[in-house]
Amino acid sequence: MDRYNYMKRIDSDNNDNFKVADLSPEVFEKIQLLQEKHDTEIELLASELNLQSHFIKDIMKDYRAPAIKKPRKISGFNVWQNNWWENVGKSMQILDSGAQQMCASSWKELNDDDCIHFENEAKKLNNLKDNESYIINAKARKTKLDKAIQEMRKMFRLLQVTCGMEFIAITVSNNSELRSHWFGSSIGEEFYHSYNILNEAIIPFHCFSILKKQEKDGVIKSITGTSNNALENIMNPTNPESTPTLLNYINYAKPNSRETRDKVRAILRKKFDEDVQGGIIPYKNWKEQILYKIVGWPSDVEFKDYANLKSDERSKVLESLDNIKFGFQ
Repeated sequence: MDRYNYMKRIDSDNNDNFKVADLSPEVFEKIQLLQEKHDTEIELLASELNLQSHFIKDIMKDYRAPAIKKPRKISGFNVWQNNWWENVGKSMQILDSGAQQMCASSWKELNDDDCIHFENEAKKLNNLKDNESYIINAKARKTKLDKAIQEMRKMFRLLQVTCGMEFIAITVSNNSELRSHWFGSSIGEEFYHSYNILNEAIIPFHCFSILKKQEKDGVIKSITGTSNNALENIMNPTNPESTPTLLNYINYAKPNSRETRDKVRAILRKKFDEDVQGGIIPYKNWKEQILYKIVGWPSDVEFKDYANLKSDERSKVLESLDNIKFGFQ
């Protein structure tokens, strides 16, 4: 391949700044026709809805989905440029007068063999980007996740200072290997600590993510209904048709784990809400209250918050969990 054609191909591969002047008259005319059709349809809709056409255009502009950007490929020039700045240009700043021109001139002076070498290196890097996939090793996956969370936490705190925004992020695994995380700005984390409802969202979020992952992998059929219906099924352990439910994701071999505790709490809270339309279960004054009763709870275990039970008592509750119901006395 001669030098001219090689450079032409590279320029073609990396041309992200296509200009109107580069279009042929035929292509430009087709675009204009599409624009005219688009404007006509807006005018018709404006007349139908008794609205101004510019108002509809503003809505379309402000609420349109972001364009899908094609990932930019690394070129041989990008690889060589990085190498040039690390060696030849290390004493210069990228904005120094003539620095960029010197870099470009040096690239043009390379022979064909050197250009092909850097192009091959670029292909290797692009293949690495394309082959990014799920990390099989759980320890390596956790290490990568922890490092990324630390970077995001720094970003949140920077935005807190520079933009006056507070953040809370909740992450769950779509399998059962890694525990859930929550993090954010300092105020966001303080709010999470004091607002229990956010913590209650982790369990259904975790179960829903597992279902969607299984659906994507073809393990189960597509979740029927809307996302709201699917979440309702996940959180409804008393409905025999709503499988899998939270009960399916309880690890009965680990009655003392925080994840099991949170799931049991969520299930009991759901049962309490559905059976007696109650709000918060009155664990602390359960013996004194005379409004509610519980059926199916192990007879030799005092009814109280799962977290306050002994290990053997928790196991008994797990065995009875599916049959527990609330009612009025």
